Amino acid sequence: MAEPGLSLAYDDYRQGIGYFLGFGRTIVDWSTDQSAEIAVILDAGLRNFYTPDPLPGQRLSHQWSFLRVASTLSIESGIGDYDLPDDFGSLDGPLTYLDSNSPNWMVQVTSDKHVMSLRSEVYTNQTSHRPNWAAVRSKRTPHTDISTRWEILFAPISSQPYDLHFRYHVLPEPISSTNRYPYGGQAHSETVMESCLALAEQRMDDQAAIHSQKFIQRLAASIRYDRQTTQADTIGYNRDGSDGSSHSSRRVQRITVGGVTPD
Repeated sequence: MAEPGLSLAYDDYRQGIGYFLGFGRTIVDWSTDQSAEIAVILDAGLRNFYTPDPLPGQRLSHQWSFLRVASTLSIESGIGDYDLPDDFGSLDGPLTYLDSNSPNWMVQVTSDKHVMSLRSEVYTNQTSHRPNWAAVRSKRTPHTDISTRWEILFAPISSQPYDLHFRYHVLPEPISSTNRYPYGGQAHSETVMESCLALAEQRMDDQAAIHSQKFIQRLAASIRYDRQTTQADTIGYNRDGSDGSSHSSRRVQRITVGGVTPD
């Protein structure tokens, strides 16, 4: 799949930062120290873009739709704990069974304390177990050169194999000569560039100036674009259990919007 021609890539960002710092745009002319300084600013600029501060007048920072990715977890009989991907940041909603017989059966997310309690108390007399609850917790890593990793725990522990679909917030890898494009694509390329230049500006002059202002403007435009491209066409599912339906069934009720019931 070809990348859109106006997308900025790894070397484009490096050259933009290098030119701003006075190193020029010719990569082979940079010294080792200059290349290292550019790399530090590029990584900081990406972090600044991926997890931005709230816009002026807003309480919460924006969470990018393109950092929410889909994945599948295969669970096995008798095993309750599973490692999550290395780039896992946090869950985005419940987990769903990929089972044609139970297409709307969900696994709700709770605390690890609740899961461990359910394992030991609630399901001890059952012979057939399908997990209804899950919890995410950090793992103890044996090496200091490994950052926090996460695992997911289920209750009850499954009595047969299942495949579960889930979405999570990804922690992006740095861009490089082999991983050339940041998340977000062409629409956000200039926002990423201004984020990098804003960080370069602050490091060089120890103050926020024109590029910091431009980054705020570009960030607001990128957030508007992200919200417009992911705006839902329907309200979606009504999971209100006030009608007295069994909580453990994890069934999903549908509501009709404009005469249309979503699939």
